[in-house]
Amino acid sequence: MRARIAVMSEGREQESPLTALLRKARYEVCEFRVGARIGAEVRAFAPEMIVYDCKDVSGPSETVLASTRNALEVPILVVGPKHDETFVIRALRMGADGCLCRPCGAPEFLARVEAHMRRHWEYGRQEAQATDEDLLVNALSSSAVVGGREVKLTPTEYRLLHRLAEADGRVVTRQELFHHLWGVNDQSVDPNALNLFIFNLRKKIERDPHRPQHILTKWGIGYYLARKPNRV
Repeated sequence: MRARIAVMSEGREQESPLTALLRKARYEVCEFRVGARIGAEVRAFAPEMIVYDCKDVSGPSETVLASTRNALEVPILVVGPKHDETFVIRALRMGADGCLCRPCGAPEFLARVEAHMRRHWEYGRQEAQATDEDLLVNALSSSAVVGGREVKLTPTEYRLLHRLAEADGRVVTRQELFHHLWGVNDQSVDPNALNLFIFNLRKKIERDPHRPQHILTKWGIGYYLARKPNRV
């Protein structure tokens, strides 16, 4: 299975043709219908790229693009219904990283997807991050490597660990983590939810989850990684 891609579709058909193409190319794909909560829904999937299948000739929804861009720092490729320079300019200025208009062949579409992800990883936005000599956070497979052993993470566990790695050893408050994971403050979700995810993550990456060496607690404030991450 290759990288994880979210397809945001404005169409009402059973499945976007772009979803079918990506799945045939062995990407892990989840399709979302454009709506008010699209940013939070896509973020929960933790994709490494977003494809916006736009059917409106006037351009993609500015609200949806802004919501998605605020939720995730991953490449966004807009695919339009027909070639129009105004459509392309509007999509790019609203936050898309690329815009491809129909008619376009499957090879070109897949090549553009690969190019966007390759460029994104090369510039380090979703590059693998080494958090210390024993722990590696791998953005390409949404997993962690502990002492040379790969550990599979759920999307939420991966997003949690990745956010802590991004902090470069600084404390990430509980409020920040609640907002990052669920798009809400800590008063809108069961306060034990974050504790549970932290403990489950520790069980996977710590030798002794009751005496953690990687994910440490700043009592009354939040969590942090024991060492600043080295980028590889």
